[in-house]
Amino acid sequence: MTQSTLILLVVAVVAFLLFRKIAKLPSRYERNPRRLSPWTSLDQGIDPTLPSEDEK
Repeated sequence: MTQSTLILLVVAVVAFLLFRKIAKLPSRYERNPRRLSPWTSLDQGIDPTLPSEDEK
């Protein structure tokens, strides 16, 4: 490996890691749903068996 190839490889790896950190999108599982389902409400500590304010 020549020195220029090694430098190019290091720059490419650093650029890739910086881009990945800057443009990190939330994971599918980190997104908040628009409407809570009974399953996701349990994850947030809400009892889905109790009537909500919307249903009264």
